[in-house]
Amino acid sequence: LTVVASLITPFTIPVLTYLSLQAFGDSGAVNFPVGQTVLRLVIVVIVPLLVAMWLKAYLPEFAGRVVLAVGVLAKSVFAAVIGLMILQQWNDMTSHLAMAGIAVVALLVLTFSAAWGLGKLAGLAQDDRKAITIEVGMQNGGTALLVTEGALHNEQMSVVPVLYGLLMLIPVLMLVWFARRENSPKI
Repeated sequence: LTVVASLITPFTIPVLTYLSLQAFGDSGAVNFPVGQTVLRLVIVVIVPLLVAMWLKAYLPEFAGRVVLAVGVLAKSVFAAVIGLMILQQWNDMTSHLAMAGIAVVALLVLTFSAAWGLGKLAGLAQDDRKAITIEVGMQNGGTALLVTEGALHNEQMSVVPVLYGLLMLIPVLMLVWFARRENSPKI
């Protein structure tokens, strides 16, 4: 799922964003660089994926040793980004929640329900459904922020991805906690 999504989104997200801005926005007010956004997403998403796959295929022992270090680094960077988002948006959080909170919660509920439901429909085991739900939930906010901040440089458009990124942590951390609790050895 991660590989397929990672290979598709760098091309679909910029095009869909451009078409959405044309259909729903003031097309002259927002300059959206489709090609540059595709390139950024390829560099941020596809290149690391291809490097990881190459390492796993051709240097499996090295890849195995690096997994722990990369995991610690990724968790640290993720925690730092979330912390910085909270600090940066703290003063405006109440107004952001009032403006977009209901829509973000609805998106979270729909996203997590769809991921869980499609996993169940596909006959996946509960652990696999949890993994897919977490993956789908976490990918959306980061990709949206890359578009709104990285490509559009638009703080107002970044409100929803920031809220999504923060509020998404609640169900994701709950799923991780329940999964670890269920999988921990019973004494």
